[in-house]
Amino acid sequence: MRAFARLRLVTKLAAVFSALILAAAGTAVITWRGVGSLQDAGGWNEHTHRVLEQVQALTTAMVNQETGVRGYLLSGDERFLEPYRAGAGRYAAAIGEARSLTADNPTQQQRFDRIDALARQWREQVAEREIALMRDSETRAQALESRLPFTVEFRLRRHDGSYRWLLDTGRPLEENGVFHGYLGSCFDITDRKNAEDHAERALIEKETLLAEIYHRVRNNLQVMVSLIGLYGRAAPEPCRGSFDALGQRVRAIALVQQHLHEAPHIASIDLHDYLRRLASGLGQLRRSGRISVTVEAEGTSLVEPRTANALGMIVAEIVAECLDATTEATTCGITIRIDAGIGGPVRLSIVSGSGEAAAAGREGVPKLGPRLIAAYAAQAEIAVSGTATADDPLQLQLPEARAYVPPSLPPSLR
Repeated sequence: MRAFARLRLVTKLAAVFSALILAAAGTAVITWRGVGSLQDAGGWNEHTHRVLEQVQALTTAMVNQETGVRGYLLSGDERFLEPYRAGAGRYAAAIGEARSLTADNPTQQQRFDRIDALARQWREQVAEREIALMRDSETRAQALESRLPFTVEFRLRRHDGSYRWLLDTGRPLEENGVFHGYLGSCFDITDRKNAEDHAERALIEKETLLAEIYHRVRNNLQVMVSLIGLYGRAAPEPCRGSFDALGQRVRAIALVQQHLHEAPHIASIDLHDYLRRLASGLGQLRRSGRISVTVEAEGTSLVEPRTANALGMIVAEIVAECLDATTEATTCGITIRIDAGIGGPVRLSIVSGSGEAAAAGREGVPKLGPRLIAAYAAQAEIAVSGTATADDPLQLQLPEARAYVPPSLPPSLR
């Protein structure tokens, strides 16, 4: 500060003014850069809006083309093709401009290429072919000669810009044998189409959820089988038979769940087809080639998933009991007869070729078969009796199928 105080006044003023000039120059540079950044951001915003405008123009042009084609097909009047032709020109201009605006973005270019390919495919394979057919005098003559009622669903753009689905029905109008044309009517079915789309999406979500649950259950069962096998190998010799029997039953549970998941219709399962597929799987589960499960059926029967699951577990338990009670060289033969008479309950009769040996059991393996079968049957309200021997077959009577009650119905109407 002393050195600055000894300077001459002119020098002091020059130093102050130099500092002010430098500060102003720095502020100007910072401001210029900030303004430049704002301008760049504004330019990109404007660029984005221009691209979106072209995308909207693409959509409008395709809708106009679709509307023109549909109007021509319904009326046969060439004037209805004016929106189609005008829409084709606007589409070409819009997609050209959109490609020009996104020339530096390869991802956007690929998207516009896919859009253009789909648009060309629609024009060449749908629009132009239908227009050519309508222009063919023979096609129109055949349509008029048939004089049959028709029903068609289509979508139109309303005056407010929204799209509505319409159901168009036409009936031939004749008087004294003279055909005067068609008498038609249109109904707005937008709500119905929306409900159908919602139901379709809900079904897809349900199927995805069921598949996810099935995979989780299967993976958990595989882990259980591995753990049981690991502990069984480490267990004392007298206990290994019990671990083997437990592992066999867990594998059977996994097999039952697999075939339930693979059923064509999970809500109502064809009992004969389900047991036949399950029997084939159980035959390969253990002692391959020495397990024979025969399914005989009279009539057709559909059962609920809980009934099919209980029956699968009962059949698997009978097979497991047979395997536990016999040697590796013994063939286990099991016969299942299904009696599904009209108007009566569905009955099953099961006979195990090694029923007497299974009833006696094997040393070192707990005899839990009858208790497990009774528990499985009770879960699905299945009446059970017998021991699965030739003299005393296992008799199963299934409950009557329950009628479906929508959740929205009040309790007084159920």
